[in-house]
Amino acid sequence: MIREVYVSIDGDDVGRLLTQKIYENGDDSIVTNFSQSITLYFENIAKSLEQENGQVLFCTGDSIFFKFPRENLLHSFLACHEPQGFNISIGIGYTRKEAHWALNVAKSLGKDRIIHFNQVRQDFFGNAHSLLECD
Repeated sequence: MIREVYVSIDGDDVGRLLTQKIYENGDDSIVTNFSQSITLYFENIAKSLEQENGQVLFCTGDSIFFKFPRENLLHSFLACHEPQGFNISIGIGYTRKEAHWALNVAKSLGKDRIIHFNQVRQDFFGNAHSLLECD
């Protein structure tokens, strides 16, 4: 069965990277270019989602939260959107809560990774997934 999924993506340590840019020697364009690269990355994902019949629920700063219509094509979609100059963490789930929880787990496990809530469910709860059904 092909299911739709929710996906939460957040930039890793973008504030720390911004601080580095602020304190680098050079002109203001270093900071501006970094900001524009972050914004453009997430805007490009949002535009691509429209072409794939995805739905953007939230997109601002260094984060995007969206619904993707075909889980089986999600990894190829994400592979086409590799960030440059920063890392991202990604949470995937069948509900909004699952995707958000998976993102938090990805962040807590060291960032720069993709976590599907099914992994979290299996790792932490074994087969007791009926207790976790939520939306």
